[in-house]
Amino acid sequence: MPLNLGFLDLMMVIGACDRILVMKRLLKSLCMRGLSYVLGDESAKVVFYHDVGFAHTRMGTTFELLQAHVDAARKYGWTFSTGKPSLNHELSICFDDGFRGILDARSFFLREKIRPTIFIAVSLVGKPHYLTWDEILSLQDDGFIFQSHTWSHQTLVGPMIDESPAEERSDVWFDRELRQSREFLADRLGCPVTALCFPAGHFSDDVIKRAGKAGYSHLYASFPGKIPINDDATGKPLVIPRCLVQGLAVADFEAVLRGGMNPLRRRYLKQHYFRETK
Repeated sequence: MPLNLGFLDLMMVIGACDRILVMKRLLKSLCMRGLSYVLGDESAKVVFYHDVGFAHTRMGTTFELLQAHVDAARKYGWTFSTGKPSLNHELSICFDDGFRGILDARSFFLREKIRPTIFIAVSLVGKPHYLTWDEILSLQDDGFIFQSHTWSHQTLVGPMIDESPAEERSDVWFDRELRQSREFLADRLGCPVTALCFPAGHFSDDVIKRAGKAGYSHLYASFPGKIPINDDATGKPLVIPRCLVQGLAVADFEAVLRGGMNPLRRRYLKQHYFRETK
């Protein structure tokens, strides 16, 4: 029997799906907040956003909410660090992709004495809605940290970011995405580039190995968890957990600071860690 849905029936179905999505988010929020009080994890954290405001991407966070996040962190005794934090109550802020809203928020970060780490993909620099090289160097003069987000911003393993035909992930391709992007950025920035952020958070053991050979010592991921305190004595690059907090309600952000997202580590790893290398 064919399914014949009218406009009102379709709207009811969409409404039901929306309600389910809202309920899932609410349950996740409540669980995160509750677990955070049980765990009370005060160890160092890295959180990340994509942009400030929505002028350049839908993945933004309003100035007001970002200010509220910063105020909440300080209220509970957190201090802001650059690079990898290591001490309890140390928080590092990252921005992925290098959208221009960061430039618009420059005075905010200077006033708050926060210098975020911004991961940029070489091929995106200067495109519409992205920072230019002159703007990047100007922000760097103010203490902003820039590190690698590969050359093309394509995933290094797993599904591609878009549906357009992609180059084969050959050794030559990996060399451009990892080593050449690092060396190119280091030359343009005039300082060492030692950190890599996985596009879309996708990584594997093979990607970690290749990144280490390409000269990276710190690899920033997209799953929650405790940050490794000491560098690996074997020379293997450290994988740094991060929590995506863009758009989070203040209470949920506070829960992240207390480790409320840590129990979801396995779920996030399932989404981002690939055992297959191709």
